[in-house]
Amino acid sequence: MNVPSTIADYLRRCSQDLGERILHDYPALQAPGDPISDRFNSLLRTPFAAQRLAVMGIVKRWNRAKAAAVIVTLTKSWPNRPRLWFNP
Repeated sequence: MNVPSTIADYLRRCSQDLGERILHDYPALQAPGDPISDRFNSLLRTPFAAQRLAVMGIVKRWNRAKAAAVIVTLTKSWPNRPRLWFNP
């Protein structure tokens, strides 16, 4: 295998492996099918599904640690399968 000459070439060759490693090392704390808090019903505006998913993931992270960092990526199947990762 030739050594990639650019970052774009490296990403093109290794993106599948990198994606799998990220999913393995940083699993999502909240999945789209997981239950959400009833507190969302008391808000003046109904959050989008991805916003609810992000908030619930942050809540789960706060139960484990004092801080949470959120990275959201949109997949090809957006809006049905957003991916969220939280710092360990």
